[in-house]
Amino acid sequence: MKTLAELKRNAKSQTLLAEMVIRCGDHDIPERLMGWRGIVDANSNSITFLTKEGKKSQLDIEFASLVEYDENKLTIYLPGFRDLNEEESKIMQEWQAITKTEKYQKQSEIDILTDGSSTFWQQKAFFINKGYEYLMGFNTINGLKYDFNTQKIRDKSIKGAINMQYNIKHI
Repeated sequence: MKTLAELKRNAKSQTLLAEMVIRCGDHDIPERLMGWRGIVDANSNSITFLTKEGKKSQLDIEFASLVEYDENKLTIYLPGFRDLNEEESKIMQEWQAITKTEKYQKQSEIDILTDGSSTFWQQKAFFINKGYEYLMGFNTINGLKYDFNTQKIRDKSIKGAINMQYNIKHI
């Protein structure tokens, strides 16, 4: 396996061609994206392809931990999910206890009826003060975000499903 830094160096040398084989987790590639395209540049968070029409197209790469690159293939993964650790679980239980208090319930009802946001700011302050703002589930912070649907943490240090994949060849 090569590093993301090596991919960027190779991209800047303009000696790579890439053929998309998976796009957004799907093998059904639109016709305009089929075939071999040159990788012509890179910066801190993306690599640049040259389209068939001669236009530049960027592929954003958020986290190096989600990239695998070798002589023949470039694979970019979605962040994977993990269970909450002991500290995260404890903080979530503490917040749940707050939301069940009569005082919070009343304020929440007032917020709903008056288009207020007191409970939102209370929640935000709680998680920020604990150092776990990502547990609010609104923003990815340091590659972490709580997912309400799965009740797990989306973590950039864990490779999830394949998002994008390219065959690579050197020219």
